Amino acid sequence: MKQNKRYILYLLREYSWQLLLYFFVIGLIAVTFYLHNLSWEIYQDAILFTFPIILCLFIVKVTVDWYKHTRLQRLIQKSWQIESLDELPKGRLLEADYYALLEKLSKEMSQISYQMTHQQKELMNYYAMWSHQIKTPLVALDLMIQLEDSPRKKELKNEIFKMEQYLDMMLQYLRIQSMENDFVFKEVSLDQVVKPIIKKFAPFFIAKDLGIDLRIEGIQLVTDEKWLSFILEQIIFNGIKYTKNGQITIKSEEPQTFVICDTGQGILPEDIPRVFEKGYTGLNGRGNQKATGLGLYMSKEIANRLGLEMSITSEVGEGTQVKFGWEQASQPENNGGLE
Repeated sequence: MKQNKRYILYLLREYSWQLLLYFFVIGLIAVTFYLHNLSWEIYQDAILFTFPIILCLFIVKVTVDWYKHTRLQRLIQKSWQIESLDELPKGRLLEADYYALLEKLSKEMSQISYQMTHQQKELMNYYAMWSHQIKTPLVALDLMIQLEDSPRKKELKNEIFKMEQYLDMMLQYLRIQSMENDFVFKEVSLDQVVKPIIKKFAPFFIAKDLGIDLRIEGIQLVTDEKWLSFILEQIIFNGIKYTKNGQITIKSEEPQTFVICDTGQGILPEDIPRVFEKGYTGLNGRGNQKATGLGLYMSKEIANRLGLEMSITSEVGEGTQVKFGWEQASQPENNGGLE
């Protein structure tokens, strides 16, 4: 209905001048007949002959334009491909010119898209190579620290660990645009995903004297284990960074949900609606100059693609709660890819 109204308005604008021109011409003819004192019957016959012809031409024109309009609307709703140009309605000289212009632009866009894809692949390959190369001196530093008998040995090891975490985050950030090709969906136990993460971050729990409370036995969900582990690492590590004392709690509150709670400094109410924005660090992040604003953004993006509903609640001075929910029936159907 809305589309039909738009088309009627288009007809009124497009053909109003032609109708006005027709009435202007027959008006001039009427004046000519009047000045020459000609018979009005001849004038009436002229109108009776010309008006049906004009009306038929008008109907044909409207029908042709409506056909072209509907074809273009179907093309607009479809995903654009260069082959779609063959479906464009062609007829008049200007339409052929527009077709040639679109064909030229589409070829240029395809070439630009190919170049961007090629550049992105080269960039990913470069960063992948760089990250593997930079890990070599990090491993060497780690070995050197292990041989040193220094009171800051644990602190140095933790800093090296953080550097490795940031390197991994960078690689995952580059992969996030095409991560669907890497999905392997299967039923996993949340307990089996969380415990290796806790073990991985154990030095930080010990260094800050933080407790850990796990109440997630028996929770099963269909997801990609590797990417879920990445999300939980970001959330748990954030909890450790912004918690000076207390504990991290991971528990199930309702069926097909679990929540990660910390007793940290919390998030300001005005920051909560924006914590998932790319690059947004909030007051806590601005206080921590190392914050990138990518961890929560990436976690939310990945959670959405895994079919997980992720939300945050917080109270300043009390802590933060990150809640995950899912529906087994709504899990993504893509179960291909390689780990």
